[in-house]
Amino acid sequence: MADSLTFTSLQRFLRSEYYALNTCLIGTYYLFRRAHVGSIVELKTPVDLWKGEFTTLHSAEFRGLEAQVAATLVVTAIFRSYRSTSLDASLATILGFSQLFVIIMSCLVDGAAGLHYLAAFALVFLLVNEPTYTGPSKVDTLTPQTFQEACTSSAAAASGVACVVYLHAPWHARQVALRLRSPL
Repeated sequence: MADSLTFTSLQRFLRSEYYALNTCLIGTYYLFRRAHVGSIVELKTPVDLWKGEFTTLHSAEFRGLEAQVAATLVVTAIFRSYRSTSLDASLATILGFSQLFVIIMSCLVDGAAGLHYLAAFALVFLLVNEPTYTGPSKVDTLTPQTFQEACTSSAAAASGVACVVYLHAPWHARQVALRLRSPL
């Protein structure tokens, strides 16, 4: 069962326009990287923004800077995807951190390229819907008829089925307190 869910999640990820476009945009980082490998990146801090004056804060070689940013984001992405509730959430987390890596590196090296990447990722986010899980729900709406069929019928009593009814009132103070304490 877990293998079929994993395969279904992977298929949904691979067939999605949203993930395909984002993966293509992330793939263009290879071309950006080829153009800047071996260069020295000057990290600047503004002295006077209105006059456009900056001072060099630190200089670093592109590969070293890339390794530092990648290491930080990879460690964070691993922890976040480990805590994810599903494979879909893990893949979305990894994609998000990959986008963040491309935006950070391109902004540090070339501000104009960073803004282009940021605009491209924003356009994909705004124009293409991210896929959502539309599988079967484990929640049934309780009506007198469904309650009769599921819980009080002779077939349910004979099979030893126990019914748990959860009444949810999102406006009630206890529900709000539970929601605030819930780790989900």
